[in-house]
Amino acid sequence: MGDHGGSPPSSGTKRFFYDSMTSVKSSKRNAGPGNKQGTRKITMGNWHGDNGGCYLRVDINGTSFPVNQANPLLGPNDLDLCATGDVRYFDAGWSRMHKVHVVRTISEKHARDIADAFVARCTDLTFDIDLGNGKWYDASGMLVWNMGIEAIAFVGMGAFAQRLDRILPTEVHNKLTDKVADLDWADRQPATVYWCSNDTIEARIEQLCHLADKFGFEMAMVKVRNDENGDSPAHEPGTS
Repeated sequence: MGDHGGSPPSSGTKRFFYDSMTSVKSSKRNAGPGNKQGTRKITMGNWHGDNGGCYLRVDINGTSFPVNQANPLLGPNDLDLCATGDVRYFDAGWSRMHKVHVVRTISEKHARDIADAFVARCTDLTFDIDLGNGKWYDASGMLVWNMGIEAIAFVGMGAFAQRLDRILPTEVHNKLTDKVADLDWADRQPATVYWCSNDTIEARIEQLCHLADKFGFEMAMVKVRNDENGDSPAHEPGTS
């Protein structure tokens, strides 16, 4: 009887050989969107999808310069609306649903500055910036300075709540918050009101204007003299 060897592989069967399991695992780790290959798109959309909105979205997986709570992006670039130390951490957060980093913006300028900050941070990635789908609904508001009762009201500027607290610190004011003030002298609109001396307000007006300019926020500013909550003529700051 002859010597029978093993049956040869079926016709068309392919066999793959790898150098080691280490190289196999490394290949799997570096595959897909986590690597540094290709161009990363920075786009705008709403919270739920890609329709127009104020949320900037980008996938930076694989970068050697990540954005997370230990390495925030907005705070170091002075682009944060909320303090990065807040327990409700809000920076450029990772969205598990969309598999991208998402950050809320309040104007086209704010979005552009954040996009530029991503490019400057993640120097090992290539980016394509397209903000054409951006829509912003809260990029304007009003500052009303009532010199008669030494108070300042902010209308439509809720997004800057923590920023305003930094400029008008708690030891020099009493604040009416949460849109509960509806004052005639504040254009009869819900407002956040700070009571502090005219000298304090005068010293911080330039910072408040700089805040609006930095974020591309259209802030109308008026000055009134009224000792009560009745109607009063409004004037541009610096006029009598």
